[in-house]
Amino acid sequence: MATQEPTAAPDQFVRLLRKSIAAEGLSLREIGRRIGASSAYMSRLINKQRGLPADETITKMEKTLNIEPGIL
Repeated sequence: MATQEPTAAPDQFVRLLRKSIAAEGLSLREIGRRIGASSAYMSRLINKQRGLPADETITKMEKTLNIEPGIL
């Protein structure tokens, strides 16, 4: 049985997420804590090993990283 490769989040999403994380100066662990996700999940997301998060998670990321709603 072949394993399925994960679908990565879109490049634009990942770039904005990385830029916002750097601008806020928060660790992946701290962001994960604030949005209810693990630091491993955050790492996989910014390293394009995870797909786009659920809308609720994106909303939490926007609030945590001071991103205008709907931008991510």
